[in-house]
Amino acid sequence: MSKRRYKVLAADDEYWSRENIRTLLPWDTYSIDFLEPAEDGEEVLERIPVEKPDIVMTDINMPFMDGLELLNQIHEKYPDIVSVAISGYDDFEKVKGVFLNGGIDYLLKPVGREQMVAVLKKSLEALEEKGNDFIISSFVEDNEQSMILTGKLYQAKRQTEISVKRNVEHIPSLLVKFHDTSKISQMYQNDMAKMSLGIKTMIREAIGQPENDEDNGVLFNYNTKVNEFILCSSLDESDLLKAADSLVKEFPIDQYGPITVVIKERTQAVADMAQTYRDMITSMMNRPFESHHVIISCSGKIYENGIPVTASLMSHDNLTRTLEKEITDAISNGRGYALKKCLIEKSGLSTCDTDGWSLFEISQFMARISGIIWGMDNLPRQAIENREEIENGINYAQMMLDKNGLIENLELFVSLICKDDGDMTDTSITGQVEQIHDMLEKRYYEHFTLSHLGEQYHVDPTYLSRVFSQKYGESITAFIARTRIEKAKELMIRKQSFEAISFEVGYEDYNYFSRVFRKQTGQSPSEYKKKLEASHI
Repeated sequence: MSKRRYKVLAADDEYWSRENIRTLLPWDTYSIDFLEPAEDGEEVLERIPVEKPDIVMTDINMPFMDGLELLNQIHEKYPDIVSVAISGYDDFEKVKGVFLNGGIDYLLKPVGREQMVAVLKKSLEALEEKGNDFIISSFVEDNEQSMILTGKLYQAKRQTEISVKRNVEHIPSLLVKFHDTSKISQMYQNDMAKMSLGIKTMIREAIGQPENDEDNGVLFNYNTKVNEFILCSSLDESDLLKAADSLVKEFPIDQYGPITVVIKERTQAVADMAQTYRDMITSMMNRPFESHHVIISCSGKIYENGIPVTASLMSHDNLTRTLEKEITDAISNGRGYALKKCLIEKSGLSTCDTDGWSLFEISQFMARISGIIWGMDNLPRQAIENREEIENGINYAQMMLDKNGLIENLELFVSLICKDDGDMTDTSITGQVEQIHDMLEKRYYEHFTLSHLGEQYHVDPTYLSRVFSQKYGESITAFIARTRIEKAKELMIRKQSFEAISFEVGYEDYNYFSRVFRKQTGQSPSEYKKKLEASHI
């Protein structure tokens, strides 16, 4: 998130109007300081030199100095301040007076959340235009659209705030999924807001959508899954396909990793956005498990160069009862070579990319393998201790569409299950372990697996894991998780959004970050932050 924090000062002689504006938005989430509201125009002018607000929102009808006079004086004395008028009367002359006196917009009471968001975004853009930096206004839009997607605005008290303009049926949609989050996070120095704005700008350029052209579509970064971008637009199916073709050309695979573009031919109204999203995610799971760009529609078509190609309809479920028994026998007898052959070769995993396995089939296969292995009794202690590390590596390889990564983690799995050297302590690689510890402490936000660390430091991954745990009293995964959460707790003091903090410390999925945070601290991020704020009062 940008380090710049804007200040908003509201003025109204009515207490409840001031409180409505104060509580209408999560100002801290947007890196905005909402100053204590003023009761009249004279108080605003007294406080401006001291508190230096960037945005002033003022009621028109106030005692001592009305809103129009205040706007005029702000415009003359403080031209860099963006001003907004609020009134309970839809009076043309007053509206005209607002703009003549330098106001940027006019809000009617009672002010609703969506109206405030629109004006805030417009005000932020006016401020950011001077520095050609639209980070916070872009982040505001992402957050509001994400709230619609997750259903948070569809509670009864919020239902009436959804605008009629956006509640339009049959709006086709695109979902753009970046599978290699490490590439885009490093490109933007783990700054979620900069990443979001940068990627959205490139998407708009690729599909020919001007900035702020909401009549032709809304593009937002889903902040719970920061590697997903969603376009709701008025494009027809053929234009959507052209846009998708342009997108895959805009993002070279060597720089951005593989992406999936999902086309939703017939989308429901905004009220059904959550179902639309589920449809697109389900369709994405049917993409081939290969490291290249894919365009796929919710009707099941896969496109290459704008032309639908025939997808493989053959099932690749080779995990038969006979093979399951071979796997359990190999584990029981400690036969690593036989287990590896079953998991990688006989199952068909070694040729899954050329044989046309889908991402869904890979996901199902790995879930079944996990169930078979962890359902067995008397597994070696080192396998149990390193379960989380291996499963994290497997899940990451799945998301990355990385067959070799899957195989490497399964091989490591096998070495942990079929070889147990007991509690033997060996300090011959102590120096390398200390280097790894120091490196992870500095680069905690990057993704590391045991197999990658072993390859980088020329150490057997199983051996590395055991010595690290013996020396530091926790596994590598536990150390990384603890370090990330400690850093996240520090960042909460800066009043960033939880999603931005999650991305900055290395989690692209906010829900997963929240689970890890609760596991580490015994409370959710929001509960922790409330206690933190209470302790500083």
